[in-house]
Amino acid sequence: MRKYVKSGILIIIVSAVLALCAAPESTAKPASPFPFTVEQPDGTKLELYKRGDEFRNWTESADGYTVLKNEASGYWEFAESKDGKLVSTGVEYSPGATPPAGLEKQEKPEVNARFQKVVSERSASGVWTPRPIEGEYRVLLILVGFEDRDFSNDYR
Repeated sequence: MRKYVKSGILIIIVSAVLALCAAPESTAKPASPFPFTVEQPDGTKLELYKRGDEFRNWTESADGYTVLKNEASGYWEFAESKDGKLVSTGVEYSPGATPPAGLEKQEKPEVNARFQKVVSERSASGVWTPRPIEGEYRVLLILVGFEDRDFSNDYR
């Protein structure tokens, strides 16, 4: 009996170590494609989207403009890219508002230092070739119906 208990403990310890080693890679994924709603201090509701992944991320409005929250005023404002970083233009965003002159849609920040480090380490070892996480991917999705639950294809 004692032999089985020691084997069980050893299996649990090895499993925990393996799970912890794989944890950083298993959490890497693109941002949710679904919108979220925020409220401006004046009560206006905005539908925004998170874009990017753990290495580069930003927030976009439903009409494609990059926005940042001004922590001082609480308002979401149009954003532009300067020196690879997103900065607020100081112009409050609202649906249908006129953006500042020359502002383009889908402004993106540069990738962060963590990404640069991972790329250099893995590329040098030949283990990993980075690919951008943008666009559409075809994936196999298996839908399962259970007898005790109604079938639904709402993936949210």
